[in-house]
Amino acid sequence: MLEAIIANASDALPGFRLFHDHDDRVVERVLPDPRIAKVILTRNPLDSYVSRKIASATGQWRLTDMKHAKTAKVAFDAPEFRELIERLGGFQERLRKGLQATGQVAFQVRYEDINDAEMLNGLAAFLGSSHSVDATSKKLKRQNPSPLRDKVENYDQMVATISDLDRFGLENTP
Repeated sequence: MLEAIIANASDALPGFRLFHDHDDRVVERVLPDPRIAKVILTRNPLDSYVSRKIASATGQWRLTDMKHAKTAKVAFDAPEFRELIERLGGFQERLRKGLQATGQVAFQVRYEDINDAEMLNGLAAFLGSSHSVDATSKKLKRQNPSPLRDKVENYDQMVATISDLDRFGLENTP
């Protein structure tokens, strides 16, 4: 399927999401290919972890109308979160090294900026498109906008667990 997407792209800008836990063969195929643009979306891993647990608990992975919003309070699992951090860190390091080794750059997008028209226009330019937008869609809604304290059953335990993490990546700062 991946080869068909690449072969049939013509003038279109096809794309797909690739997460740290997806099939590794896709990374092996696309990472070294400079003809394939890379866009790296990053998000606070704790927010992502809690959001994913809530989506799993409620079955709601996408929200377009707040009146259909489902909420849940989830339990923070320290070993599970540490494993996620290790996998994410390894995946990000693999991408960084792979891009550097092949002389490529990626367009970096923070989760908080995905509805920023200027950022989307910069992304379009990075991808070689002359299209631009004046505003972004307001259709998708943030599913769990409340503070972490309201979403996590064992909030204090979570805070104690993550207090020794290198939040700012200072160990890896060049």
